[in-house]
Amino acid sequence: MQPPSNFDIKIQKRNGQIIEFIPHRITRAIANSFKEHSGLPRESELGVEVMKNAQKVTDCVVAVLKERGIQRPFLTVEEIQDEVVRQLYENGYKEAGERYAGYRRYHSERRKLFELYSVIKRDGKVVSFKQEKIALAITKALIAQNKSVYNEILIEKARELTEKAVCEIRKRWPDGKSIHIEEVQDIAEKVIMAAGYHEVAKRYIIYREDRAKLRRNRGHVKTEESIHQTGVLIINLGTPDSPSVADVRKYLREFLMDARVVDIPFWRRFLLVNLIMVPFRAPESAKGYRELWTPQGPPLKVYGQKLEGLLQEALGEVFEVKLAMRYQDPGIKSVLSHFKDKGFSSLIVIPLYPQYASSSSGSTMEEVMNVVKGWEVVPEIKLISQFFDHPLFIKALVKIGQKYMAQERFDHYLFSYHGLPEHQTSNSSGDRYCYQSQCFETTRLLVNALGIKKEDYTVCFQSRLGKTPWIKPYTDEVIKQLPKRGIKKVLIFSPSFVADCLETTIEIGVEYKKLFLEHGGECLQLVESLNVHPAWVECLKQLVLESRRTIEV
Repeated sequence: MQPPSNFDIKIQKRNGQIIEFIPHRITRAIANSFKEHSGLPRESELGVEVMKNAQKVTDCVVAVLKERGIQRPFLTVEEIQDEVVRQLYENGYKEAGERYAGYRRYHSERRKLFELYSVIKRDGKVVSFKQEKIALAITKALIAQNKSVYNEILIEKARELTEKAVCEIRKRWPDGKSIHIEEVQDIAEKVIMAAGYHEVAKRYIIYREDRAKLRRNRGHVKTEESIHQTGVLIINLGTPDSPSVADVRKYLREFLMDARVVDIPFWRRFLLVNLIMVPFRAPESAKGYRELWTPQGPPLKVYGQKLEGLLQEALGEVFEVKLAMRYQDPGIKSVLSHFKDKGFSSLIVIPLYPQYASSSSGSTMEEVMNVVKGWEVVPEIKLISQFFDHPLFIKALVKIGQKYMAQERFDHYLFSYHGLPEHQTSNSSGDRYCYQSQCFETTRLLVNALGIKKEDYTVCFQSRLGKTPWIKPYTDEVIKQLPKRGIKKVLIFSPSFVADCLETTIEIGVEYKKLFLEHGGECLQLVESLNVHPAWVECLKQLVLESRRTIEV
């Protein structure tokens, strides 16, 4: 089985990043699995025979992977690791295969902890949760108590106590948390005591006190200025100031004059928007906004303001959360000016569009960069361009959908996404940033989680504008055809919208429902957007914490 020598394997990491495949890394991991301990020794300590056997297994792995990769753009990390285990067993290295599988389980658990938890230090800085830090502190206490040196027995004891501490943390906060460092240390101390290592616990307390004295001597005192270190900017599309025709006209003009939304030369866009699109659309859109408007204001802004407060509460005092709108108020420029005045060391920007598109996420991020490029001091900035496949985003949508599926038996399920002109998807570079591909992937994850069969759902696209071809199939056309197939009850999701707005409440909930009934349907039920659902707040919280960790690295 000889693959072409000029074929390069690409790997998709768990975060979606595509990287080059480097066989030597596999060889090192395989060589390490031949050892009886779980450390990572230097190559010189592994031995020539071990490295030779590891290279033999690597060659087998590479041959199989290249054979698979000929027909595919990339392979996943999981596929590669599965093949390593298989080749270890097939080549007669059963114990090494078991050790390698054990390393995978350990690192999988470590990644979960990394995603779920972070630690707030005494100076207010948020850092990654690393159980190795707990193990190191416990090991030092064991060494001090036993008056011995670093050895395998102490390492094993420390590992055992650390695992118990981690179990206690997961038991206490199963959904994740930003934990203060004192809470982590208190838990470790209690676990040591509960295990009967009373003298070790005393040494651990002394170790904590010594570290506290050292910090005081260095002047590590928490100040008001150090409490808020990171600004978090969540940005949605925007809404008119009122449902009046004049305010709707103002909003539409700003929105449609965006070169990423109507991507034609400026003079043509100016004439089209100001002489045709806005004059004809504003009165009709104003009717929809009047129907949508609540006593508190437009739902998009009302939910956005509530989300701002809930996310602030979830993240704590280390972050400051602000809501902005791409168009109209509160504007991106004014909110960023607030962050600038505060002098934050870093900013995390989350456009509230799950799937990336140039006209939504791209436009929003471009506006952010246009504002900050004029600052004398530009802080570290993390832009979250998409989260269409984030597990907590999917989980939040599933929870809301399950509520309706438990109440009614539906004949069919629609997943309706905001449409785009076809030419705005064909220019995308790779599937990761192709809007249409992202929509299909979101749907795949949702139907798998909800247990919906392939023949029982349809992906479609709504809200088309103008006469140019948009992504098909169109939601309104699909809805008209469903009753002809005997489909009378439909549940419709709108996974490209995170807050209820004109496109969900009015376009789907009123107009599409009327259309469905007129063509012989009986029930079209809209699944409301995420709005301020607790699982959605948790998703955003984790996006922020994950981003904060990448900034620190």
